[in-house]
Amino acid sequence: MNSSPARLQAPEPQTWIPIDLLESLPDLEELLNENNLVDSGQTRAVRADEFGRPTVLSRADLLPQIDDEINIEISREADRHHSYRKRKSEIRSLKLHRKVKIQRAMFGFLVLSVITIATLTWGKTSFGSEDSKKVQPRNLVSTVINPISVPVVIEGKRSQIFTTATNLKSFIVDNELQDYVSIDNNFSRNEFSTRRSIRALEFRKLKSVTVIVDGVSIPIDTTSLTVDEALRAKNISFDADDLVTPAIGTQLTSDITINIVRITSTNRTEDGVVPFQTVNQNDNSIYVGQSKVIQTGQNGSETITYIQTLQDGNVVNESVASRVITKSPVSKIVAIGTKKKTVSQKSASSIGSTQTGKATFYSHIPGTCAHKTLPMGTIVTVTNLANGKSTTCRVADRGPYGEGRIIDLEKGVFSNIASLSTGIINVKISH
Repeated sequence: MNSSPARLQAPEPQTWIPIDLLESLPDLEELLNENNLVDSGQTRAVRADEFGRPTVLSRADLLPQIDDEINIEISREADRHHSYRKRKSEIRSLKLHRKVKIQRAMFGFLVLSVITIATLTWGKTSFGSEDSKKVQPRNLVSTVINPISVPVVIEGKRSQIFTTATNLKSFIVDNELQDYVSIDNNFSRNEFSTRRSIRALEFRKLKSVTVIVDGVSIPIDTTSLTVDEALRAKNISFDADDLVTPAIGTQLTSDITINIVRITSTNRTEDGVVPFQTVNQNDNSIYVGQSKVIQTGQNGSETITYIQTLQDGNVVNESVASRVITKSPVSKIVAIGTKKKTVSQKSASSIGSTQTGKATFYSHIPGTCAHKTLPMGTIVTVTNLANGKSTTCRVADRGPYGEGRIIDLEKGVFSNIASLSTGIINVKISH
């Protein structure tokens, strides 16, 4: 089998004659004429031999010598051209080697990109199928789409997704976003490939929630992220006073129940009584132990305003907002005697006398008692005959009028010598 012409060895320099050199060489006739070896139009030449005799030479005699000279010149020229061509060939080889390396690198990157895109686009199953094996590399390369970076916001969280998708549907499928709702249906590769777009594709999940407001349960489907956003999207009004649970800033999830309790306030008024006060005044015109009502007390009146807080119409709190006196009360004024009594002859004779009998208790001025005959203001010593306990009191009232009773003691005085549960006790009084 013959070798390929491209693999044949290059000829020796002396026989390797460049085309441009051959074209520039004169033909044989011109050489003969230039060397005066042949007369114009003649086919013979004359040359002196070693003895000086002219010899007629034919063209055949001259050709070997001419050929030798031509070959030598050609060989010299070929050597020069060979050196030049060799250097030129080395430079060309170096450039070709560099170009091949670049092409190999680009081809490798291209193949890697094709494999990566094919894997992301078709998956492992489709990539290894019989149909994919039939695809020629040339056809595969022709379908390469450069990936672009697309900003996305998924459930309020921003990120970047690299994709080769050409439309929104393929973008959703490639990134497994079928469970989400696209808020913006505008998908443009040109927009996102410029890297100047600040717009992001937003995807949210559809949530089923229940809103209970004004006694009504309202089911809603929403893509809102928070409780506040969901209520406003459905035009469900509420104000700052209303109680919303969960709080309006709570992240929204499916199957959540939102309760809105209406908080209102109202005023309520009623009439009230202002009780009078008792004022005691010393009066030296009245004996010690005696008192006198100078002015009768009278209750006043007022209008009271309450603020009521209601939740869904039910009162949960009430507080007084204001009080307005519509009638001022009149104080009761009591004169208390400060005048001391002079001891009469008759009174003096009774000093040191004692009495025995029964005693009970009643409500009166603290530290006082009631006696039928003793002068008002008389200090009386009362002794319980059952236990021997004694106490003192001042006569400030008349009585008692019950059978066998000689004195009525104020409750506090009675409790000093006996229990109130006793009721009636036997006593001795002295003054």
